[in-house]
Amino acid sequence: MADKLQNKKDFMRYRYGRHDRSDQLHFYFELWLKYLREYV
Repeated sequence: MADKLQNKKDFMRYRYGRHDRSDQLHFYFELWLKYLREYV
């Protein structure tokens, strides 16, 4: 879970809004974190 949190943090800091698929990638991270919080 820590790895996904760090990946999201880095994405939001360095790539969000600068990548063609920023919204889709943001949604991807949110789904992963929701899953990890509920099932891990």
